[in-house]
Order: sequence, then C-alpha cells, then structure tokens
Amino acid sequence: FEQYTSAELGKELRIASRASLSRAFFAGEGTGGAAALSAAASAAASGSVDTPPGLILVRPSACMVPGPTGEEARRSCAALAKELGESNSWDKFLAAEAAAAYTPFLDCRTSLGYGSKTEFDGEALRNLRQSTIDIAVLRSALHGLERSSSVEGDAARSLGQERHQSMAQDAYGVDFTLSCPVQIFGLEDDPELDRIAAQELSELLPDASISWAASGEEALEEWPKVIASFLRKAWLKEFMQKRVMPQ
Repeated sequence: FEQYTSAELGKELRIASRASLSRAFFAGEGTGGAAALSAAASAAASGSVDTPPGLILVRPSACMVPGPTGEEARRSCAALAKELGESNSWDKFLAAEAAAAYTPFLDCRTSLGYGSKTEFDGEALRNLRQSTIDIAVLRSALHGLERSSSVEGDAARSLGQERHQSMAQDAYGVDFTLSCPVQIFGLEDDPELDRIAAQELSELLPDASISWAASGEEALEEWPKVIASFLRKAWLKEFMQKRVMPQ
C-alpha cells in the first residue's frame, strides 16, 4: 500500500515536475491535494530548488488535517478498505460508502458535481469508477490514505519560510528567494469534504488563503478568476526578482 500514500505519490509528482519544468506550480483536488501538499512541503523543508512557487488545493481531503478531523477521516478509509477486503463486492462497498461519515472520493456519493455544466453526475461517476477500477487497486488506495500522515509542524511551517538561493542555482545568474503561498478552495455545505477540514488546513498552513463558493455553479464562475490572480501574483514576484535588472 506504500505506493498509494501521499508521501510516495508526492515523490512521483516532484519527479514528474522536475522532468518537465524548473519550478512548476503544484495543485490537487480532494485526495490529490494530499499528494501535492506532501510534495510541496517536502521540497520546501529540504530547501530544494524545485519548491513550487505556489500550491493550489481544491476541496481538500480531511485526511490531510492533523488532529481529530484527520483521524476520523483515516478511520473511515480503513473501514471502507476492510469492507472491500472482506466482501470483494462493489455493491457492499457502495452501501458502506453511502453510510460512511467520510468518503475520500469526489462526486461519487452525491450528484453535487460542479453544477449543470458538469458532464457527469454522481451516478455516472459511480458507474465509471466501477467499470474502470479494479477492487484490489481501490482497496490499496484506501489503505494508502489510511496510512498517509497529515502535514503539520515543521513541514507545514516550511511552506511559509523564505529560502535564499545563490545565483549559481538559477539559470539567469541572479540570487532569488523561494517561497510557497497556498490557495485553498472550498464549497459551502460540501457533503463530501467538509468546511471544518478546509478551515483547519488554512489555519495550519502559513501564507494560505481560502476562497469559498456557495455552489458548484459559483465555483465554476469564480474560482478560475481567483486561480488566475494567484498564479499571476506568484509569477510576477519571481519575474521581478529574477528577470528585471535595475535601470
């Protein structure tokens, strides 16, 4: 199950990022955000040059939060994995998922989606998941979430620390400062990823902002604007440091 923990998935994200871009923004939705957060925190804590210039977390998973909120979410993942292991049945798993206090999979317990513009509703996504994902893989993914550690303490604080890199590490030959602001997005009254988890995460991470939407339709309308502004500010900060020479 180790390959499905957020730490291992985060390592894969960093490898893919370094293979394509010098410093890519990291982002993830739901449990995907756990891998992105783990990757960003790991890079920042080690002072690596691949620390992302920004991190975006959409409807963050409760598994990412330390304390009682995260512990309850991870217990729910363990219970769902146990049900799959014992029954090896999609029908029994879906019944257990519907009754669970927390489920880590987006848009599969409800038809929330992102409003009328979304192509799939909850039922369609459930059918798609059942037809494309092997039960053994799903069970391993649930165990991976159960065994994933929340990001806290020094790892969380590292995202807000500014780290100076020498000009030798920059292609432009200019000293620059690494930092990783965080933008979090949450839905009001989200039945799958609750407000408490998103709020606790925003308070845990330094230099983090949170944007709420009352509905999927509002999210589709407003979140792209917030993301564009967030990316632009982070990019301009580095542009001013690395590419604009004194006049």
